[in-house]
Amino acid sequence: MIPKTNLAQLRLMDFFQVASNIAHYARKENLETLKLASSFTDYETALDNLDKALKRDSTKFETQKLNKISGKRRKTISALTTAVRAFCHSPEEGQAQKAQKLLSVIEKYGKKISGLPLREETAAITNLSQDFKTPEIKALIDSIGLSLWVTSLETYNTEFDTLYKERSIEQASHTMGLTKDAREKMQKTLNNFAKTINSLAFLEGETPYKNLADCINNEINKALSEVKRRKNSGKDKDNSVE
Repeated sequence: MIPKTNLAQLRLMDFFQVASNIAHYARKENLETLKLASSFTDYETALDNLDKALKRDSTKFETQKLNKISGKRRKTISALTTAVRAFCHSPEEGQAQKAQKLLSVIEKYGKKISGLPLREETAAITNLSQDFKTPEIKALIDSIGLSLWVTSLETYNTEFDTLYKERSIEQASHTMGLTKDAREKMQKTLNNFAKTINSLAFLEGETPYKNLADCINNEINKALSEVKRRKNSGKDKDNSVE
């Protein structure tokens, strides 16, 4: 019923999300009737331990500082984009045309850059900052009066990228310790939980277990498909822990 449970390819936070979603579906079932209560108790314990390990890491000063800079960067790119869109409706035709050209440069990297995953947002803003420095685009920015926004955006993005890389190195080391151990135990418990479901389905009949098994399979398949998609698109070359 559940043919695969190996989530080793997933990044840490993606792995935790899948494990959490599976727990959510399991809680909706009558686990006592399904004879899964004991196995699921072990599962929840492993999930709770992984959650605690992640929270210990997320309270670090570096992470708090990173979130603060990320917030400033997000607000700046959002405000800049909003301002450019507003100028597109300027009653002065020349100004409106300049704004429309500038907007096309920004939207080349997405309608909402601030909504991209962190690493993709960093890459998009880095490339955008390079575009902003070309003579033609810089002239548009200066004429509209958005130079300060552009400078601030590049500053925040550089600060974020530097700190993110530093934190990623620290997290990689941390993951090899406590967090790695918690993840390995979570994976083992997930394997056991799935084996228990498969065994009981064989003995008791598949029907009572079909809904839960389908939900688990769906979560795992979606996660593995996303890993495959990222690899094919070249977006998963940087394996820094998020």
